[in-house]
Amino acid sequence: MKKTLLIIASLLFITSTVIPQSKMNINNLVEYGGKKYKPNVDKPYTGLVFDLYRTTGNKSLEGRYKDGLKNGKWEWWSENGKMDSTGQYTHGKKNGEWIINKYKDHPFKFVLTYDDGKISGSEFAIDSLGNKYILKNSLVHNEGLKYEKNIKTPYTGPVMEQWYNGKIKLIGYYKDGLRDGNWEFWFDIGWDDYSSTFKTMAGEYKDGTAINWVITTDPEKNILEKFDLTVTSNETKGIVKSNSGELIIDDSWVRIKVYAQQFAWNIHYTGQDGKFGETKLYLIDDVDNPIGLDRNSTYGADDIYTINELVLPVNTNVLLEVTTKATYAGVAIEDLSQYKDIMDELYHILLIPELNLLQEARINVWNNIKINVKETGNYTMRCVHYCGIGAYRHKGFVTITEEESYQAWLEEEKLYLEENSDVDDWGDDDW
Repeated sequence: MKKTLLIIASLLFITSTVIPQSKMNINNLVEYGGKKYKPNVDKPYTGLVFDLYRTTGNKSLEGRYKDGLKNGKWEWWSENGKMDSTGQYTHGKKNGEWIINKYKDHPFKFVLTYDDGKISGSEFAIDSLGNKYILKNSLVHNEGLKYEKNIKTPYTGPVMEQWYNGKIKLIGYYKDGLRDGNWEFWFDIGWDDYSSTFKTMAGEYKDGTAINWVITTDPEKNILEKFDLTVTSNETKGIVKSNSGELIIDDSWVRIKVYAQQFAWNIHYTGQDGKFGETKLYLIDDVDNPIGLDRNSTYGADDIYTINELVLPVNTNVLLEVTTKATYAGVAIEDLSQYKDIMDELYHILLIPELNLLQEARINVWNNIKINVKETGNYTMRCVHYCGIGAYRHKGFVTITEEESYQAWLEEEKLYLEENSDVDDWGDDDW
């Protein structure tokens, strides 16, 4: 008798493991009170479910319910039978690591970590070879370093950013929170297919500093400009200062301020008095007053500004004072801490490659370039940092001219200013 019972038990075990459990089409279940039930059954459903694509008959999902709630492993497939997404549920809430395909026909899948139904960690992308990249929006900026959210040590590893449609915007690498190794940047042409992008810029970094840079100047012909940033010296880079008055120079120096922004260089010259007028955030207008110059301030009435045009006299000591304009998308930045997640777009690197001049541009910081060019000529000023989608077009022009021609140019700009000025020099607006 015992032997017979043992055989029966063994048969039952084999049957339960070999013969698959029955599955319900998920569309045949009904929902009540947030739980799933079989029709006309009072007890919440426990068991496997599936769904099929109507067009192909291929399986679209498979998962399990326990007591009417999603529980355990769930999987989704695309119409062509490829795995789309997968993850775990616990009592109806997402938990653990989820692999998700956000975009159709995209070579990358995305990894999110959930805890009790809420995203608890960073988001990553995985390519077809299994390489894992953290998404840039999962990193936070703190004192010049990048960190994963809720992680105390600076991030080390690859990073990726995407356009709204999933196409790659950038791929790079961080080491101890600083850019390191190769970085590449792409522009989305706008077509539907995934590959409709072109590489706008690329650079190599060491310990957070760019050491070479490539800019696509003609995407249709794939014409590139390459810059070796290691040939610039500490002397040409100048020094960091917080207040322009701290620098000791004599009256023979020509002082010019350079305000970087997306994707332009705003140049501020003193007038005949040799002193700068005040600039104010609330006066900034990207069309009519890009630096926010207060014409009514002391020394401000005769100041000159240009956009993407830097003119310098030859054989003259010139101090270029470089900063970033405190605006973003035309809006004044009053509290920089509110813009931590887009600091890369508020940061620029000015390069005049023909003169081996390189300097950083940061909001609320003035950096100097001391320069005395011995020959006349025409050069370019570039931004060798990815500051947004138009970074590859961030370009200006530099003219080194004889002193006589320089003074004539200033006089021409002065006349233009007088012809187009709204300032009431006589104070007679009320007459």
